[in-house]
Amino acid sequence: MARVFIGLENINPESLMGTKKLQNKTGEYREMLQAWRSQKVMTWAGYILGFPTDTPQSIARDIDIIKRELPIDVLEYADPHAPYGLRGVGEPPTLSSTPAIVAAIRAATGIALTHVPVRPEHIV
Repeated sequence: MARVFIGLENINPESLMGTKKLQNKTGEYREMLQAWRSQKVMTWAGYILGFPTDTPQSIARDIDIIKRELPIDVLEYADPHAPYGLRGVGEPPTLSSTPAIVAAIRAATGIALTHVPVRPEHIV
């Protein structure tokens, strides 16, 4: 199965105006992701945080919008249970293997997982 990773930059219009960015519109992301889906390409996205106007509440709202409105197979974002959403220094090297593992689970079980970490209850 073909896979693609995208760095999904902030979709919050307030954050984008503050940085004078005109791209990153949800509709444009949706169109691109639907084109990949029509070609049976698995999409893996990392949501990029850290804009000046980002707050825990705005990030949670944006993630809910992304999950609801964008056809992404796997979405990775900051850990909501860690201080400031940070990940440990040992995690980044493991991030590239995760899409392969999720794709293997999907191939073996037919279950399309949409988040990580994957726990046993997600695949039984």
